[in-house]
Amino acid sequence: MMKKYDGETIFERDLAKVSPFYQCSYEKIPDETITKNNLMKVGNKFVVRAKKRFADGILVTPTNLYIIECKYNDGSIKAHQKENIIRLNKISHRYYILRKKIKIVSNKPSTTYMIQDLIDNRFKTIYKTNKIEEIILWFKEMK
Repeated sequence: MMKKYDGETIFERDLAKVSPFYQCSYEKIPDETITKNNLMKVGNKFVVRAKKRFADGILVTPTNLYIIECKYNDGSIKAHQKENIIRLNKISHRYYILRKKIKIVSNKPSTTYMIQDLIDNRFKTIYKTNKIEEIILWFKEMK
């Protein structure tokens, strides 16, 4: 049986595949390793008591590192993610939301990629394109 992936997982996989072509690298921050200390029994099965990661990944360019939170379509930013963005951007403004939106136009899928930033306590789109490669280039060219 083929494993089913959600839109955000596919988006991150595509970032990781495309970035090396531009001398960059998208590094996924792995989920916590399962140990007996973070397992809890719920009913007749065990569930991982996962800690909240501060971001989905790191985009490494030749000159900088960027903290990335990926979102698919209208996925919202959780409260702890917004707190992390505020806290880390006070130190170094390098935390961005990358969003992939797919909508159907004339019975054909249309993909838009966006870079979003927290400005005046609201998430605003600061760059928009139809090509994932241009997202990588935007970060690579940013000084």
